[in-house]
Amino acid sequence: SLTYAGDLAREIATTARRLLDSEWYQANWGDRFSIDPRQDNKERFDTSLGGTRISTSFGGVALGRGADIKIIDDPIKPDEAESETIRDSVNRTYDETLRNRVTDPRHSAEVIIMQRLNEGDLSGHVITTDPDFVHLCLPMEYEQARHCVTVIGFEDPREEEGELLWPERFDLKTLEPFKRSPYQWSGQYQQAPAPRGGGIFKREWWQLWEPPDEKWPPFDYLVGSLDSAFTAKEENDPSGMTVWGIFK
Repeated sequence: SLTYAGDLAREIATTARRLLDSEWYQANWGDRFSIDPRQDNKERFDTSLGGTRISTSFGGVALGRGADIKIIDDPIKPDEAESETIRDSVNRTYDETLRNRVTDPRHSAEVIIMQRLNEGDLSGHVITTDPDFVHLCLPMEYEQARHCVTVIGFEDPREEEGELLWPERFDLKTLEPFKRSPYQWSGQYQQAPAPRGGGIFKREWWQLWEPPDEKWPPFDYLVGSLDSAFTAKEENDPSGMTVWGIFK
């Protein structure tokens, strides 16, 4: 397994080792293989059947080895995802080094687990460049227009617009503070990252009009723009309208 930082990789490795040593695991699967109790290196340990589990940071020592199963968990830090240089470095490392590090391409598996941090992060990169990947997308609030059905048989069970993914743990009150940060909410919770400065229309272009007399100025021209949703598709958004006033 690989992640963005060595410390986090060690934490994941320690958790995995504790799981394998737990009474619950040993009672259910302990007869399948064993781990030498004297092997105290949690970042790498071998099984009695010749298998090896390695946990390291992205770009670390594991890139020189092959694997049957690769798990990439958060390959980039949230505060570094805005850097095009770092994103390109992660994606290039994956394409040129990690992708082909497999023991047997016919019997291998790869899983990438991450929150969406940027349109060009590793998830966005593989979604647009590798059609063989199965994309499992589960927004915190359900969106009918992005209903997820995978080729491996899983389908998002939710049907109601806005239905929460795990309301028993993350209810509306718990999520409310996170929704105040629209870019964080859109990417990390809804899995739909948006450019922080805006797309076609930049956020910095918009300013509030504060007339001294608290009245609108006389407009030279008025424009009403209607985005209608009057079609047979039920997943379309509601109709929206804006009114624009032009003045000198």
